[in-house]
Formats: sequence, structure tokens, C-alpha cells
Amino acid sequence: MRSGCVFLFVSAPVFLAYLVLIIRLTYGWFRLPSSKTMAVEAQISIIIAARNEAKNIKACLNSLLHQQYPYRAFEIIVVDDHSDDDTAIIVESFAERHPDLQLRLIEAGDAYGKKAALAKGVDLAKGDILLTTDADCICGPLWIDTMAGTLLRQDKLLVSGPVMFKESRGFFGLFQQVEFASLIAAGAGAIGIGKPVLCNGANMAYLKSARLRIPHDNLQPQLASGDDVFLLHAFAREYGAGKIGFVKEKAALVMTSAASDVAAFWQQRLRWSGKSTAFKGGGPVITAIIVWLTCFVIFINGLLALFLPRYLPGLLILFSAKTIIDLPLLISYLRFSGQQKLIIAILPVEIMVIVYTTMIGIFSRFVPVWWKGRKIVNV
Repeated sequence: MRSGCVFLFVSAPVFLAYLVLIIRLTYGWFRLPSSKTMAVEAQISIIIAARNEAKNIKACLNSLLHQQYPYRAFEIIVVDDHSDDDTAIIVESFAERHPDLQLRLIEAGDAYGKKAALAKGVDLAKGDILLTTDADCICGPLWIDTMAGTLLRQDKLLVSGPVMFKESRGFFGLFQQVEFASLIAAGAGAIGIGKPVLCNGANMAYLKSARLRIPHDNLQPQLASGDDVFLLHAFAREYGAGKIGFVKEKAALVMTSAASDVAAFWQQRLRWSGKSTAFKGGGPVITAIIVWLTCFVIFINGLLALFLPRYLPGLLILFSAKTIIDLPLLISYLRFSGQQKLIIAILPVEIMVIVYTTMIGIFSRFVPVWWKGRKIVNV
């Protein structure tokens, strides 16, 4: 019993740091101003980097076709990142069927990867405000108005928007929905306290003029992933965190697809985690370390409890503490995004998050990562 108490005592500083972190993120989430849909008069360019998205791109374009924003005031630029399926054919056919829609298909050319594709779209965009989403996303009819309106009304240079997974069957689908919601909520909360850490490129808006003043090297072009996070950090360094916002409005929600299976989920999370070594500044790194250490401590306690029952009370205390700390932010975000029914899945999801976070933190340093047939370089 004494060794179990010693483990709890040693774990206390980690949990204190985690408690402070999540309280701050929760406070940041609640202090975010609500964003109301607002009619704007601005030229908008929507940039979509697409690679092998033949199954998804038509639905994405259909959602943009039904935006309550005049066709003359926005364009859609699809940058084809060397797809070897029918992505380009589908986009061209869509443009032919809807001639009033300003839809352009651009070939990526000699450049490879999502970052390069987005950069090409930025260079060719005619709009003053740039919106980015992914080819597998569905945007609501007020998406443009809400994202662009918040950017202008709150006098921001970059805003991140809410993203949620489409409903999927089975516990694995529920797990991904809840876990992804926690990431979006944490990113929003960090923006709310003026310490932007993460966002999702499936839903962002920023001024083109501000984007073009960002030094190219600040976007970590040598890394294959991180087009959204490194852009967020670059804006914060160049203009200050006060010029970054989060659009806290359900009309801004973008729907995207969860990973199709465990292998795809594993590769996705390895890709996301692997770029953390390139973060500049202490905030993102410290946040990642605190979260990983918290999960690692519970994971190790769990392994000890399997063989030494005296560690079981400590495991229950630590797991309960983390869950209780997480609940206010997660429940609030699930209610905001209309996913209240997922609240009942929080407890089992917490268990899986602890296990996979610990494993990802270890394996992301040396396991090869692949995405759409390409090996991802994050070193």
C-alpha cells in the first residue's frame, strides 16, 4: 500500500499542472464571444487541396454550391495534388454543370503535398479573404457568412472554426467523435485565453494580405504536415495572439469524415503528433508534454495494478481525477456542437485516450507514417 501512495505523491505535480492547464482552456472556451451570422460584402476565395478525393469532392462542392452567399462574390479553387483517381474529372464536370459558380481546378505542378498545394491556391486567389476546407468536408449554407463575418466584425486576421466528425456506427466511431471534439474544444479554449496552440485546417479563414506577409520559413515547409498549426503559430508570432479568433457559432460547423479503421486512425494520429518536435515557443510544447505525462502516469499505474493490486486505488483516483477535470470543457463543447448524445461515451473514451496517447507519444518518434500513398516526413 505504501508504494501505491508514493506513486500518487510523485504523480501529484503532473496532475496539478494538468488541472491548471484544463481550467485555463475551459475558461478560455467560456469567455469566447458568440459569433452571429453576419452579411458581409467581401471577395472570398475558398481553397481546397485535394488528393485522391474522388469519393468525397462532389459532396463538398455541392455544399459550397448551396452557400447563401452570392456566386459573384466568391470563388472555389481546387488544387489537385497529383491525384491518380478521378478527382480532377469530377471537379471539371461539376464546373461545366454549374457555369455560374466560379470554380477553378488548378494542377499542383512540380510541388507535392498539401502545404504546397495550399500555397499555390493562395498565390492564385483573387479574394481578399481566404477560407480553407478539405475535400471530404461538408459546409453548412451560412458557412461563408459566419466565418468571414466573424473575421471582419471581431477585427481578426485569422479565425479557426469548429469541425466535427460525421456520425459513424460502432464504438470506434463514437470514440473518434468524442476524442476529436476534445481536440477542437481545447484548441478553441487556447485561443480564448490568447495562447493559440492548435486548430484544424478543415475550417479556417484569414486575410490574404496578412498571409502573404508571413515569412515562408515560418510555415515549416520542409515538413509534410502541419499546414494549419504552423500557420496558426506563424500568425500569432507575426501579429500577436489578439488577432486570432475562434468562431463560436454552430452555423460555422464543418463536417468531416472519421478514419475508416484503426490503422488509418493510427497513421493519422502519428502524422499529427510527429510534427510537434518542430513547434517553436514553449506553449505548444509544454501543453503537449503535460497532456502526455498525465496519460503516461495513469497508463503506468494501470500496468502496475494488473500485477500488484495495491496500485488499484491509486489508478482509480488518478483516472477519476482526469475524467472530472475534463468534463466541463468537453460537455460544453458537445452541447454547443449538437452532439449531446455522445456524453454517455465519455468514460470509456477516456480509457482509450489514455492508452493511445501514451503509445502515440512513444511511437511517433520512430515509426514511419504514410498518408495517401506517400511517406510523411516530420523531422
